[in-house]
Amino acid sequence: NYFAVLLSGIILLAIQNQNGLCAAGSTHTNDTASYLEINGTIINNSEYLPEVTVTVYVDSSVYLCVNSNRMGKCKLRLPLEKQYTMVFSKQGYTSKTILVNTEVPSSKRCVYKFIYALYLFEEVKGMRLSKLNSPIAIITFNDDANKFDYDGKYTLSVNKGIADLYRAYYLLDSPNNLFKNRVSKNSW
Repeated sequence: NYFAVLLSGIILLAIQNQNGLCAAGSTHTNDTASYLEINGTIINNSEYLPEVTVTVYVDSSVYLCVNSNRMGKCKLRLPLEKQYTMVFSKQGYTSKTILVNTEVPSSKRCVYKFIYALYLFEEVKGMRLSKLNSPIAIITFNDDANKFDYDGKYTLSVNKGIADLYRAYYLLDSPNNLFKNRVSKNSW
């Protein structure tokens, strides 16, 4: 089962292996046999974005750091029962953060997969994107669906804030902006 949504420059696709990396009735408590595999593709303007640094933190310590390959892809295995912060950064682009909580009930520990595509956009000179200081998505285990999922309501609220910032910026920066053209630089 795949689903996708384009929100705040992130497309999230989530999948749990239906053929049972976690066979029916089986339980895994061994940490090496239970983890969340996160596979991602990082893009900009429909092009793959290589050499994006993906830094994963546990608390405030770096857990691991990888770069996307020339096809913008990166794969991570995160042990269950921890909370991670993933930061995506590349010089000249706006960084983004995703929170990942890998806590699952002990009876459901196995291998899970989460697939995403993340859109990084180029920095816009003079535009403050304070909304992106907060995570753009939160990924947690959905016990009812038995898979990892993201909080759609949260991501929608972040997306709305970012869209409002861009709308305001481009309206003020427009050469046809009457307010901007009538106010001299020294009037403030």
